[in-house]
Amino acid sequence: MSSVNTVTRVDSPFFSIVIPVYNREKEIVRALNSCVNQSFDDFEVVVVDDASQDGTRAAVTRLGDPRIVLLTHEKNRGVCPTRNTGIRHSLGKWVLFLDSDDELLPEGLKTVYKQAVACPNNIERLGFLYRRDDGGVSPNPAPPDCVLDYENYVAWLEGLSPSDFFHCTRRRAFAKVMFAESRAYEGSYLLDFSKEYRTRMVPEIVALVHTDSPNRDNNIAEPALIKKFLRDAADEGAAVESILARHGQVLRKQAPVRYRIFRKMQLLFYFMDGRRWEGSRMAVNYLHSYPACIDGWVIWLVGLAGPTSLARVKLWKMKTLTNKRN
Repeated sequence: MSSVNTVTRVDSPFFSIVIPVYNREKEIVRALNSCVNQSFDDFEVVVVDDASQDGTRAAVTRLGDPRIVLLTHEKNRGVCPTRNTGIRHSLGKWVLFLDSDDELLPEGLKTVYKQAVACPNNIERLGFLYRRDDGGVSPNPAPPDCVLDYENYVAWLEGLSPSDFFHCTRRRAFAKVMFAESRAYEGSYLLDFSKEYRTRMVPEIVALVHTDSPNRDNNIAEPALIKKFLRDAADEGAAVESILARHGQVLRKQAPVRYRIFRKMQLLFYFMDGRRWEGSRMAVNYLHSYPACIDGWVIWLVGLAGPTSLARVKLWKMKTLTNKRN
């Protein structure tokens, strides 16, 4: 369930900026200030609070800007359902997504607007670049100015790390493709969208990614993060299963490395969800295809010891990869 604050909205703005938020009373102010201080002003900001337990809602209300709409979930549901709530209650011709700990760069909306008004009618999404607070750019490598259909989009994903980009999506596209109503992340949505619609990538930086929020995965205390991994394993496993069912053939052809990663993720989530028998059968199939994959053997053997042991291995690997990037 969600509740809407009492705001009268008569005109349809050009942009709706949807911001999901959970327990980020300081970061959300930074994100909102980056929106309301833009020189381009034909927009609304739809903040969806996912049952925060701190002062997030009060911080949003204190800003007092009539362009900010605050919605609240009674129970915490995860980032994708929270985005869906924002989409359903937004009015803009185009919908933008901004994370609550990130910010728009000055003139960012003006840059996006110039591209949106010139966008051909047969393109439903524009993708822009992020600058990261460590100096990097996402997605990496940065794409050229190009239009991606389904197979080209999947092929483009193969070499990206990180792959996040800033989305500007026509409202009408959500009539057909929405985010998952689960705790899984957005991977299935991105592939489903690319199968239905074309995306134009614009190599211009419009937003800044921050990594300083205490409740980002990299900053959460280990016991809490392991608990989160185990809570989300069933939803994540179902999402990967859906990806392989709907996009496996194209992934195998255009992005074989990413296809293998999805299969390995499915194996991981089955064991983390406590499904040892099904996980073991899947491990046999996976290792038959990729017998030299050490990760596959580790997931199988540690997974037999139990979900918590495997969650600890996942946490260790995540921290190892983070340290390498740093």
